Amino acid sequence: MTTAIHPAVADAELRRVLRKPPESLCAWEAYQRGLWHWAKYNAADNERAIEFFHRAIAQDDTFVPAYLRLTVAYCESGQAYAKRPLDDALRLAGVWVRRAAEIDPQDVYVQIALGFVAHLSGRRDEAWECAMQALAISPHLAGAISLKGSLLIFNGRPAEGRDALLTAMQLDPRSSIGSDSGRLNVIAISYYFEGDYAAAADAARRTIARYPITRFPNNLMPYRWLAASLGQLGRADDAREALHAAMTTDPKAFDRFVGNRVPWHRPEDYEHMLDGLRKAGWQG
Repeated sequence: MTTAIHPAVADAELRRVLRKPPESLCAWEAYQRGLWHWAKYNAADNERAIEFFHRAIAQDDTFVPAYLRLTVAYCESGQAYAKRPLDDALRLAGVWVRRAAEIDPQDVYVQIALGFVAHLSGRRDEAWECAMQALAISPHLAGAISLKGSLLIFNGRPAEGRDALLTAMQLDPRSSIGSDSGRLNVIAISYYFEGDYAAAADAARRTIARYPITRFPNNLMPYRWLAASLGQLGRADDAREALHAAMTTDPKAFDRFVGNRVPWHRPEDYEHMLDGLRKAGWQG
């Protein structure tokens, strides 16, 4: 699982491609095989998905959905799976989404993908501009509203952002695992940034109940925020248990998101997270 700001693009693209199929059946087949691997939600299959999306583009270099899925897969290769450094993954994602924009700059899903890549890369103004363009094209599209909500949450307006994400969930009740877990995770983060640690802990627990690491081993984000929330609440035993799950299930992932500030976190939000984790028992 990822932070799930970008999986909304993938959901939307599945519907979009049905309206505008590729010129080549070989491109369609490669694209579908890529989707099959991508939906396995593991590092090895994500790399296979990247290969097939490249094949689809080689067969039809105007097939925008393949570019957008490739963008998502590259983001996840650095963010969720650590198959390549995060900077490299985001650079590659940026290359492919910009090529999609060259083909069809007025496509709403292209604007959403551009916005998510800009957000993950820490380019806040650019991300917001893309969100506004996407909403101007399609004001009731869940993916565009999700982008706006995530940007608000990570830019100091958590209550407004949470309302937007809840609206997106109502508009898109049958979203994929990646989109649903991502939105739930970011809602928990919104409560934490707001200082409502009890609500943050409850929201993180709901995400864990729906997507436990026994079935979804890459969905570690809610454990990290649960630990931080419980640490802030002074519930030491429960906080240590959540922290243990976050640190031991995938130590590299924990270090990737905690050891250094990721580009989409403001410095003050990053320090706020670290404060909760230290109160939960983290020694970093």
